[in-house]
Amino acid sequence: MGVGIRYRLDGSLFNMRRLEASTKALTTQVIELQYTDDCAIMTHNRESMQLRLVCKLTPRTLEIFVQSIVPPIEAPQFYINGDPIKIVNQFKYLGGTLTPTCSLVMEIQTRINLASAAFGRLRTRVFLKYGTKTAVYLANLDALQTPYPNAGKLPH
Repeated sequence: MGVGIRYRLDGSLFNMRRLEASTKALTTQVIELQYTDDCAIMTHNRESMQLRLVCKLTPRTLEIFVQSIVPPIEAPQFYINGDPIKIVNQFKYLGGTLTPTCSLVMEIQTRINLASAAFGRLRTRVFLKYGTKTAVYLANLDALQTPYPNAGKLPH
């Protein structure tokens, strides 16, 4: 159950030959990845995933996102106590959006929307509240669009 990972705690990090030694390499099974209320459970097949999901989970709060190397004709259905679990086409995990096609379109759109909302709040709290001139507003907008505005400039 889980995804097997071989590793060593000594030697060079990028020396792949050292991982071939069966006596020195350690193997562990990664069963779940957790971060606050998000959890990704990794398995290689549906049967082991179904066994992992029998633990104390609430079906109405669960979503399943299936991402496979070979696209299946139909996503497998999972059940907890006879109740089907909702299958979704995109999954938000650790601030990112996963899609079946690994497309970045949704991820980029989400980031643009978040930046626009943050700048809108800044505009309301700073520029409109204190009556800042349009030139200062545009200069700040230009600074936000340039990742490193002072790169390459020497201090006076």
